[in-house]
Amino acid sequence: MIKFKCRPALHTKIVIEYCDSKGISVPDEYQHIRLLSDDDKINYYSINNILYEMEAMDNNPYFFADLEHVFRERLIPFTIKILDFNKSAALNLLDFTHYYRSISDLAWSSIVSKTSVTLVAKRGPEQLASKYDDLFIYFCMIEIFKPLLEKSDDMLIRLPYGRDFYSKYINMFEQVEFNKDHFSVTINKDEGDIVEDKQLVVENISELERVNAAANSIPYHSLSLAALSQVINMTPRSLQRELKLLDTNPQSIINDAKINHIISRLLINKGNIKLTAYECGFTDMSTFSRFFSKVAGLSPKAFCNAKISAS
Repeated sequence: MIKFKCRPALHTKIVIEYCDSKGISVPDEYQHIRLLSDDDKINYYSINNILYEMEAMDNNPYFFADLEHVFRERLIPFTIKILDFNKSAALNLLDFTHYYRSISDLAWSSIVSKTSVTLVAKRGPEQLASKYDDLFIYFCMIEIFKPLLEKSDDMLIRLPYGRDFYSKYINMFEQVEFNKDHFSVTINKDEGDIVEDKQLVVENISELERVNAAANSIPYHSLSLAALSQVINMTPRSLQRELKLLDTNPQSIINDAKINHIISRLLINKGNIKLTAYECGFTDMSTFSRFFSKVAGLSPKAFCNAKISAS
C-alpha cells in the first residue's frame, strides 16, 4: 500500500510567489513547484519545510504576517469556491472541513452537535508541531468565516499550545484560548440548520494520486525510479509491484510528470519549442519531439497550434 502523504501545491506556490516578489532566492528543490497547477498534489510537508527555510533566509521577524496579502489574493479564491453563502457559517465550516480532508492528508474531523459545528485538527507533541498549520487555519477562519457571523462570539477558536509556542506571531490572534491539546474551531448553528449525511462522507485520496504527488515533489531533472521510490519510502521493486496492481508503471508516472513540466515551460515560453527543449535538458530537437509526441500524443508544433486555435 502506498502511504505517501500529500496536499495541493497551492500553499507552497504562494510562499514561492511571495519570495519572488521580495527577491528572496528559492532553493532549487522547490523551483519546479511553481510550474504545477494549484490543484496538483505534492509532498504534504513541503509547505512547512519551505516556510521554515524561507523565514530563516528572509531574517524577517514577521515573515508569516507579511504573507497575509498573498494568502488573501491566492488562497481565498481557491477556498471560497466551495462555499455557499446562502448557507450558515456553521454549515459552510462543515463543507470547508470536508473539502480540505478530501484533497489533503490533514488530521481533521468534524463534530456536529444540536447547536454547533466544530472543526478539530489533531495535534501531536509540541516539539514535533508546526505553528504554520495553526496560523493557516486561523487565517482562513478570520478571513472567510468571521464575516459570515451574525455575532463575533458565535465562533470560538482554541489553540493546542501555549503562547510561547507562537512567539512573535502571538499578536495575530484575537479572542482565542490556548493549551487545548488540539486546534479547534466551533461555530454556532443557525436555527433550522440541517446537516446532510453526504457532508460527513470524505472521499479518500487514491493511491495513484499519491504516486503522482510524489513525482510532482521531485525536481524535473531528478525524476527517476530510484528517486520516486526513495520519496515514497519503498524499494523500486515494491513500487513496481504496487503500480502494476494499479494498471500502470513507474515510467508512465515519470513521463506524465515530465510532460506536464514541459508543457508548463512551453506555455511560459509562449510556444518557443527550441528554448523549452533546452531548458528541459534535451540536447537535440529530434529526441525532444519524439518524447513529446510519444507522451502527449501530439508533436510540439501541433500542440502549440492547438493551443493557439483554442485561445
